[in-house]
This record gives sequence, C-alpha cells and structure tokens, in this order.
Amino acid sequence: MLAQEELPVEQKPTIDWNGESVAVICPPVFRKALEPWVRYRLNQGYKVYVLEEPKPRNNNGNRVPYTTPAFLKSRILALVHSDPSVKYLLLIGDAAPELKSEPSASERLIPTARVEALVISGFGKEKEIATDNYYADLNDDNFPELAVGRLTADTPEELSTMIAKIIRYETETDIGLWSIWRRRINIIAGVGGFSPLIDTQIEASARYILSAMIDEGYDLSLTQANWKSAWCPPPKLFRSVTVERLNEGCLFWVYMGHGFHKALDVVKTPQEDFAIFIDGDSQYVHSRNGLPIAIFCACYTGAFDALEDCIAEDLLRQPNGPVAVIASSRVAMPYGMAVFGLELLDEVFGQPQDDGNVPREAKNLGTIFLNAKRNMLNQQPKEHSVASTIKSTTGTVLSMPANAVSTVGTRLSGSTPTEKRPLFVKRHTEGEAKQAIRNMIDTMAWLSDPTSNRLNEQLIDHLHLFHLFGDPLLRLPLPGRLSFDSPQSVEAGGTLTVKGKLGAGGVVVAELAMPRTRPVIVPKERTPFKSTPEANAELLKTYLAANNRSIIYVAHNMSKEETFELELPVPDDLVGEYVVRVFGANIEGVSVGSAKVIVTPQNVASQGKRLR
Repeated sequence: MLAQEELPVEQKPTIDWNGESVAVICPPVFRKALEPWVRYRLNQGYKVYVLEEPKPRNNNGNRVPYTTPAFLKSRILALVHSDPSVKYLLLIGDAAPELKSEPSASERLIPTARVEALVISGFGKEKEIATDNYYADLNDDNFPELAVGRLTADTPEELSTMIAKIIRYETETDIGLWSIWRRRINIIAGVGGFSPLIDTQIEASARYILSAMIDEGYDLSLTQANWKSAWCPPPKLFRSVTVERLNEGCLFWVYMGHGFHKALDVVKTPQEDFAIFIDGDSQYVHSRNGLPIAIFCACYTGAFDALEDCIAEDLLRQPNGPVAVIASSRVAMPYGMAVFGLELLDEVFGQPQDDGNVPREAKNLGTIFLNAKRNMLNQQPKEHSVASTIKSTTGTVLSMPANAVSTVGTRLSGSTPTEKRPLFVKRHTEGEAKQAIRNMIDTMAWLSDPTSNRLNEQLIDHLHLFHLFGDPLLRLPLPGRLSFDSPQSVEAGGTLTVKGKLGAGGVVVAELAMPRTRPVIVPKERTPFKSTPEANAELLKTYLAANNRSIIYVAHNMSKEETFELELPVPDDLVGEYVVRVFGANIEGVSVGSAKVIVTPQNVASQGKRLR
C-alpha cells in the first residue's frame, strides 16, 4: 500500500453526501480548468478525490518524467481500499503511443494500458488493445468494478469547453416543444459488405432489436448507406445528412457500420462512392437543440492512443458537439458489438419504469456503461446446440417482422394487410424479451461468426476496446412514462380521444403513427442507379417519408389545468394496427408513452378501452 502522502486529498461535498465518491486523475496543467467541474459535483453531494501528481518516484525518491498504467492503478487500488465509496473514475487528458519517447508530453497525458487481443488480432494489425478498462478492473478478472470515463483534452481550453458542455447538458431547462429532442434517436447505418445473406441478416436483426427494445413513444430515424433502401437519402448528400442528424439535436446519435480512425465508410453506388463522414467533418457539428450522446458500433473510431486524434476525440472537443462519445479503440466484430449494443439498450430503455408522469430518477452514463460491460460477460454464451437455443426461446414470442428488410415505394393505405405478429409476450418486466434476443444473437454467431468457437473471448476483447469519452457522472435526461387513456380500437374516419394527466404549465402532443413493424412505404424498383436531379429529388422525398411515421398529431399547451383530453381525427383510408404516441413536457421534465390501436372499417369498431 502507498504511503499516506501518495493518497489524494478528499474534497467533501457542499451538501449532504450522496454516498458515492469519484476519483480524478488529472495532470497539473489541467487542474485549474478542472475546478468548475469539481465544484459542480461537490454541490451534487459527491466526494471528489483529485490525484494531483500522477508520476512515480525512482529509487532516489525523485519524480520520473513519465508515469505508467501500473503505477496509476496502484494509486487507484490504494484509494478504493481506503474509501470503498469510490465508484467512479475520471481520467483527464489524452493518451499517447509511447510516453517514454516524449517525456515533455507527459505534462498533459494520461497513458492507457494495453492488453493482449484474444480474438480480434486475427482481423486487424494490432495484437494489443488500448484500454482504460484496466484501471476499472480492480480484481484483474476482466470485470470492471469502477465506471471509468476519459476527457481527452489536449489543452486546458479544450477541457474547459468539455466541462462547460457537461454542466450545460445537465442544467439547461428546455421549454415545451424545444425539449422534444429528448425522445429522438438518430441512427446512421453502413453496409456490412460481408455477403448479401449476412448483410441482410444483420440489417434485419438490428432493426428488429431496436424496435423490440425501444418503446414506440421514442422517435427513431434511420439513415442507411444502401442506395436501394428507402432510408437512403441522395448518396451525394449523405455526408450532409449524417452531420445534420447530429445538429438537429437528439438523445442518442448512433453509427453502425465500418469505421476508421479519422473517417467512416462510404455509400457504394454503381457510378461512384460517396463518403458518410470524413476527416474534418467534426468542425461542422453544431447541435442546435440538445447535445447528443454519440455511439459508434464500428472499428477504430475511438483509437485515442494514435498519434492523431480519432473521430470520438474530434467530436468531443466541439463546443456544440456530442456531450459524450462511446467508441472502439480497435477492430470491432459484429457479435461483440451486437451484445454490447443490446446491453446498452437494456440499461437505458429496458428497465421497468414506475407509473406516473414524471421523469425517472436520472441515470448517469458511467453506470449505464459499466453495467452494460459487466452484463456482456454475466450472460456468457453457453455451449449448447442451436436447436436447444431455439427451443429455449419458444416461451417468448420472438418472430422477425416480415418487412424487416429495406423497402421503397408509396405509403400503405386502404385494405393493406396488417402484420399481427407480436414483438414479445411480456415487455422487459422479467427480462424475457431481452434474453430471447440475446439467444437469437448467440445463435446467429454460432452459425456465421468466424470465431464461433471463441465467442466468450471475443466478448472479453470488446469489453476492453469500448470506451467512454466523457464524464461517467453525466446525468441522462431520460423521459419518464406518461400514462394515458386511449381506445383499443377506433373506426376509420372517426375520432380517437386521448385522455391523461401531465401537470400544469407544460405542453402535450398526441399522435397517431405507423408502428415500426410496418413500413411507411412499399417496395418499388430502384434500378438502374440514377443521379439526375429528378432521381435525387425522389430519393430525398422517399427518405423523408420513410422516417416520418406520424400520420396526424395534435399539440396542446397546458395552462392551469393538469389533465388533457385531445381528439385525433382518423383518416378514412386507414385500416389495421397503428400506434398512439404521447409526448409531454413541463417544468418537471419530459415523459413519453405509447399504446396500440386497431383502426377498423367504418361501423365495425369496438368500444373497448384500456389504461396505458
């Protein structure tokens, strides 16, 4: 154990202690810029420990000009031993390939550890993984015990920018419809390029998982790098759309596809390739309403140990860019990304919510990140046959929607048949849906993954290579559940009445929308590829229509009343299963809700109602 002088000074909270403490490793050059963050967290009830001098001593007792991961971990272990309430670790500063070769750089750098790659080394040039999970793993068993994040600032000015974003994100109060970004999730999807069969399987599975795990009350957009897809804008505009989906403001912005250190994949067309995101595009990211959390399910986008900053670092330093980024420092594989993504989804959206119209108790991003990693290995793939896996899921209905693959065409209307297969029997209360999806992912990996006999080792690799670029204490403004009354069925051409309670001084929006299990548009031939102004206009029109599931909506400003009763006129050409979505926002926060509704031909609607 280190001498007492090696332990950081405890800074006590300025209000009642909340029972948790955070350790910060901060080079002296950043100490002044860190101070607003320290004061802010102390005012929230955290104890804060700042390691002021992260350098070891040599045999003569003098400080050496560089530090090592082993020395830093020894200080973390000593601190946790002396105060077990330390649950979070924040690293301040970038990493470097070799600190010993550039001693002066150590004044602003915190080294990352490197662990042996068990599986991914066969698919990339690196044999080691750059990982901060080393600092969080107190027992050397791969399981992190601390929630760790890193602010990769190169200068005190950059750190001040990052901290200002964190405080603004948690303290800004959106009013009315300005807060609707909190229910928005924007997804950018590349093309796997493995094979038509595997790509279709991955695409359909990803779309299904998102639909099954995220309540219909959230608004999902999809931008897909496949020119034949309804969700593909004109390829030459794809870069602009990628940036715009960040700039419009959203709760999460997610990229799934191939990635590189400084750029993302391309949209391949028969004529030429068009970029999705290239080096330098980060400077155009300027969110107008709500700072997103960016998640990259891709290779190398979080390679923070490289000589040049990676995409994650570039985005994090933008004054109005993402408030946090989750990304991989090395090659990432479909199975590892799918499992990690599923666990993240479950941590954010899959936990039971209390009834009522107030937001859930705020979760912090570090705990979500930590639990997702731990659950990757807590539910290791078992060595049993595919047949037994399929049999084990039969208790939970897990049917892939028939329309899961991309479609192009015109809006569904009239007597078009409705997809009636349920997404699941019980939603998340006992984790059955998530477990069934995990079984499906495992089964697909056993059938098609090139490392199907080493899936557990692949998960260990991905536990090490995914990183949180941001503050682990960041509190997420997750919407609460909004309860309301709506009919189970309604007659086409009739009126759908939505009743509920929100609270005074807010705004409520009720919508009739297409469910995610049904496409907004039906297939239409899109070959050969054309890049004429007329063809691009049609591509853009189709893309916007595919992402607009709202059929009709009504907004209402709440003044003194706390209850609402809104009427939605149902178009007379609708028939089948649809969704009622309700969004509410007031001084207490944001809440969302959804319920299914069957639209029947005129004179056939039942009068049954149910409480949601």
